[in-house]
Amino acid sequence: MELKLPLLIYDAQCPMCLRFKQGLERWDVGNRVCYVPLDNDEVFNRYPQLNREACAAKVHYLREDGVILTGSEVITELLKHFPAIGKLAWLLETDIGKKTADFFYKQVDNVRQKMKADEESCGTCRKP
Repeated sequence: MELKLPLLIYDAQCPMCLRFKQGLERWDVGNRVCYVPLDNDEVFNRYPQLNREACAAKVHYLREDGVILTGSEVITELLKHFPAIGKLAWLLETDIGKKTADFFYKQVDNVRQKMKADEESCGTCRKP
């Protein structure tokens, strides 16, 4: 896999994260973003500023300029990449836009954490 910036680190074992990544790929017709699963060791060797545990806890996005964005910052950044939404991206820069993106991310992350906890507590679902 070619690792080019910008890149998005996602948990390929999480159904919600996988669906999020698949949805982004459909919108990303120009292939502007490199989608890298969390279990890809090469990304952490090549970009040592990324921490696997931190990436597992929150979505991470490494921009072309080397800046790392996390959580709702990633949502705001990604929305700027898609032409249909890009015209409204300036709204995300407002205080209310940032609060809305943060609220949305927190709600989705709460569901993701619950799914993860449910899977870990289920003997049938545990990974070997």
